[in-house]
Amino acid sequence: MKKILKIIWIVIVSISIVIIGLWGYTKICFNPIVISGDSMMNTLYDGQVGYERKIELVKEINRGDIITFRKDNKSIVKRIIGLPNETIKLRNNTVYINGEVLEELYLSDENKTEITNHGIYSNMTVELKENEYYVMGDNRMNSYDSRYYGPVSYDQFIGKVRVIYGQGKCENECSDFTDFRYIPWIFF
Repeated sequence: MKKILKIIWIVIVSISIVIIGLWGYTKICFNPIVISGDSMMNTLYDGQVGYERKIELVKEINRGDIITFRKDNKSIVKRIIGLPNETIKLRNNTVYINGEVLEELYLSDENKTEITNHGIYSNMTVELKENEYYVMGDNRMNSYDSRYYGPVSYDQFIGKVRVIYGQGKCENECSDFTDFRYIPWIFF
């Protein structure tokens, strides 16, 4: 009987250590987030929750990554379109990076060609400097982004979105991004 109690005690202590370790790792490496607004539909929906990896722990920022950054004391979620020292050109409802058409497979069909924004017709060219990024929402018709306020500095970054779960307030069919199995696990 004492042997069984000892084994049960060891299992309980071991599980407790793992849970506390995972909780500590998550608190140190991740920030909880709540998606607010429709600028990232059909990828992220208003009301979804998740975690972002703290920017100081992110090894690299790539085109297509979804990041959070500070703008006017607000936390904003957008997708990286342009990287430092690139030339971004928006012409005829197409995004060009250094003269090459940007393939945006993550956009829904209704957003693929629309790059106008709140009456701002986005025929423009932007040359990014060192540590500047061009960001846009996936819901191009309803997103205040770099077309409106210009490039975002790396110093403004808060984190890189890693895990999103829940349906949020999606009206019709939600994208695969809301499916927990599709998203890289929080330890990456």
